[in-house]
Amino acid sequence: MKALRMGLRVSCVMSLLTLCVLVNAWADESKGDAKIIKIGAIVTVTGPAAAGLKDMADAAGPAEEYFNSKGGVTVAGQKYNIKIIAEDDQSNPQGALAAANKLISRDEVKFILAPIIPQNNIAISPLCEKAKVIHLRFHGVGGKEEINPDLHYSFASYMNLYNAPFAYDYLVKNYPQVKKVAIIPVDDPGGVTGSEFGEKAAKAHGLQVVAKQFYPFDTQDFNPILTKVLDKKPDAIDISVGIVVWGAGIINAARELGFKGPIFAPTPLGDMDVLASMIKGGPQAAHDIFITAPDMHSPKMTPMIKEIVPLLEKRLKTRARMDHTIPFETLVLLLSAIEKAQSLDTEKVVKAWENMKEIDTIFGKGRMGGKDLFGINHVVIRPVPLSRIVNGKVEHVGFFEKKD
Repeated sequence: MKALRMGLRVSCVMSLLTLCVLVNAWADESKGDAKIIKIGAIVTVTGPAAAGLKDMADAAGPAEEYFNSKGGVTVAGQKYNIKIIAEDDQSNPQGALAAANKLISRDEVKFILAPIIPQNNIAISPLCEKAKVIHLRFHGVGGKEEINPDLHYSFASYMNLYNAPFAYDYLVKNYPQVKKVAIIPVDDPGGVTGSEFGEKAAKAHGLQVVAKQFYPFDTQDFNPILTKVLDKKPDAIDISVGIVVWGAGIINAARELGFKGPIFAPTPLGDMDVLASMIKGGPQAAHDIFITAPDMHSPKMTPMIKEIVPLLEKRLKTRARMDHTIPFETLVLLLSAIEKAQSLDTEKVVKAWENMKEIDTIFGKGRMGGKDLFGINHVVIRPVPLSRIVNGKVEHVGFFEKKD
């Protein structure tokens, strides 16, 4: 009898365990039984560039929430949600490399949203390539050090080198009196490359480049630099490459020194509303300024921008800014490529991604390109927004698209 009772107890326990397993399995199935894809993000939270780039780190959580609320991504019938693991690059290459090491060795990520600062992205490339980790660059100026046939796992959500012709088209069309241009880029790899493309676009439009003045990464007082530049009597100033605080510094110094001509940037320095708010001297100074950046709150923005702006403002308790959208821009591309490959194998994702004829972006339909400038189709080509500041107010001008 004792053995029988023991057998019954064991049988009951096993039945209960089986029931629990079946209930849990049913519960998981009813929830979609989603697994997790870990995605690293190397962002800038500290250091001299943080003031212009920290918004990307702040928006990582809302971006994760947004894509998971849309169902994440499905691969071979399996649903996956995403988990973003963010690391600070501290505004320097050493910090970026330390962040990449942590993400790859500790967190075992196979996908990294790479840093926007060119030298930081360059620093992590060898490590990512060796580990076969896809590193998708946040949009930036970009040079062949960041995208080339030897960097098999490197992609870019957009390269601003393609913007220079659009900016100069707008300049000559709207300011026919301009004949001489000064270019003022930051002294880093992106600034060097960006200024070269600006100079090429200026000459292609029949303009003379009378000055090309670089400034150090940690510059705060731009008056000495603008004094030198204005001695060359330019009709327009191309800010070239930088972040919003540097752009505002250049504009304020130029206006304080009496320059009244157009000031523009072929690269998105940052949020247009923030830039407008930082310009001193009232509407007269905040005028004749245009940049290849979106007016985030324009009714002419794309459906996706209109959808994510309220989400950002609800979560972050602040007005949505351009750099808040960058994690959304990169993630929609990465997830599209994974879904196209129907695999988490980075080699298969690379092959699928570089051959995509069409890809959704936050600014509308895009496609893969880059072979013309970089020798490999690892750059997303998408519509480019252009906005201007007129009498202190930001206005959406339109979208421009690169034609083959």
